Amino acid sequence: MATASARAAYIQKETNVIGDLDENFYRSSEWILMLNASLAHLDSLLVTTWACNGDFSSDDVDLFVFLRNASIVKGAIWPIKVRSYLDNLSARSKVPLYFDSTL
Repeated sequence: MATASARAAYIQKETNVIGDLDENFYRSSEWILMLNASLAHLDSLLVTTWACNGDFSSDDVDLFVFLRNASIVKGAIWPIKVRSYLDNLSARSKVPLYFDSTL
């Protein structure tokens, strides 16, 4: 069980990184719209569904981390190519996604 001081420290740390949490939560529909636009754009940029640039590289590691974190967002719209890419990298790395834990 988290202590009050641990919770306060976490909130302060996150506030320092991403700004006021209550304000960001209030604006979540705006952030989700931007995420969906970015996912749609990414769909047109992916070269394959197993490597974003055609050959597996550190770009795929970076992109996988971002997309995996975004898989927790309820309301995100996943274009087919992006979802296939994410599923492929999840299977290859044996790192599960967060779709079943959406916020």
